Amino acid sequence: MKKILIALAAAIFVFASCSKTENPQPKTLKVNLTVNHEGFTKAVKTGWESGDKVYVFFGKPEERPTPAYLCLTYNGSDWNNYWSPAELETQILGTTSGTMTAVFVPGGIGSFYYDSSNKWYSFSSVKYSYYMNCDNAEYTVSGGVLNGTLNMKLGYTTSMVYFYLDGVGTNASNLTLSCPDVLPIKVYGIGSTGKIFGSSAGFGDPIQGFPYKEGAFFSGLLRSGKSGVASDYTITIVDNKGTSDTSDDKTYTLTKNRVLVDRGAYRLPALSSTDWTVTP
Repeated sequence: MKKILIALAAAIFVFASCSKTENPQPKTLKVNLTVNHEGFTKAVKTGWESGDKVYVFFGKPEERPTPAYLCLTYNGSDWNNYWSPAELETQILGTTSGTMTAVFVPGGIGSFYYDSSNKWYSFSSVKYSYYMNCDNAEYTVSGGVLNGTLNMKLGYTTSMVYFYLDGVGTNASNLTLSCPDVLPIKVYGIGSTGKIFGSSAGFGDPIQGFPYKEGAFFSGLLRSGKSGVASDYTITIVDNKGTSDTSDDKTYTLTKNRVLVDRGAYRLPALSSTDWTVTP
């Protein structure tokens, strides 16, 4: 459990004159949020780590057609924060209570937009990966302090599996993993009611690699009925070498008989291992 108590500088323009007997409006909003990370003891990543970003949205998307959020960035011991746009801080400072929805995605949410026909935010640039969210949590503002608790949980509560590939370093983002028994999933956006919703591709479609320590991790949903059952799994890693030209892609394939379980994490052999069949 980590707490945030950071004063943020923000200009508040007062258009009405104040008498000398009135208490001045606070010019900064202190953020006092508790951000909880659901524990998955078998996952590759089990808690907040330096650089993690949690995006906090206030109310329903239609209330802010121009997307606005509070970004919390973990620095290893505490959280830094940033309001986008800066005017959002002033708006929240002027409220007494409300709801907030938060999402964490490896690599961040990137660009997104408001879909006016559906009255939701669409995270159009998010890659396929697990995500965590907290929907419609209550907040209060009192004495210039934003208070609340974000209980971040997996977007898909069961069937998630994780794979870790060591030794690929900065090349992690150029790799994808696919398996006929693993379904790519991702967060899609925030619906009209203020709740996060996701989407999926097809079983066997590629899953983006994300840097983690000295390697890369991948995540997806295990096919129903496979958890706890010994099966032959074929894993394919594709290295696109950072280009869109597929002619020079390198493909690594292996088949192993393993028992995979929901929320399990599995270390793959290094790409230099003879376990892999490499083409070309």
